[in-house]
Amino acid sequence: MDKQQAAFRRAIDFAVNGDVRFLSHRDMLRMFGRAAVRAGLPICYSRGFNPHPKLQLPLPRPVAIASDVERLVLVLSEPLTPEETRDRLSAQMPEGVLLTSCQELILGQECMPLSATYRVELAITDRLLLDERAASLLDPSPILYKRLNLKTGSVREMDLRPLIQSIRIGDNFIEMELLITGAGSAKPKEILAALNLDAAQINHRVRRTEITWR
Repeated sequence: MDKQQAAFRRAIDFAVNGDVRFLSHRDMLRMFGRAAVRAGLPICYSRGFNPHPKLQLPLPRPVAIASDVERLVLVLSEPLTPEETRDRLSAQMPEGVLLTSCQELILGQECMPLSATYRVELAITDRLLLDERAASLLDPSPILYKRLNLKTGSVREMDLRPLIQSIRIGDNFIEMELLITGAGSAKPKEILAALNLDAAQINHRVRRTEITWR
């Protein structure tokens, strides 16, 4: 049965805007699960005492960040076409979620993210200074950051430098490509803080614009 289900996997790309961007990863999964039921999709469920719909978001989106390039992977028990899968699910989406494409995943094909690009538009008063700060983050020196785990209250010190591919400063924007590794990834707000910007005040302006998949 598992082999048959794996043959009917679909990857759906979608955009997130408006208030939906404040939903957590778990809430997004719950939203899609309920929408799939309302759409009458033949979605597969996990085994066990409390079965869950077989769907995942391979690269969870940071809360409050909009995106053009999110991806949902779901497993169907029947071979619906990608077009029908997208159209039926699209009709059940709330305002702020736009399904842009759907593709079939062949057996063994995985959606493994390698990097994600983020862009934040804001008024830059001293571009030269910000360019210098960005350049300093790209030299080989460690960028130590203390990340707080909100669930446990524990603090872990980590080096952000191996997780930064590039930072580009424009007249009215910052663009960053962040690597996704086995050790994790950096958050846009952490890079903004490392640039000595008020990340808490501008994090809601960040948009994910590109994901590189393996």
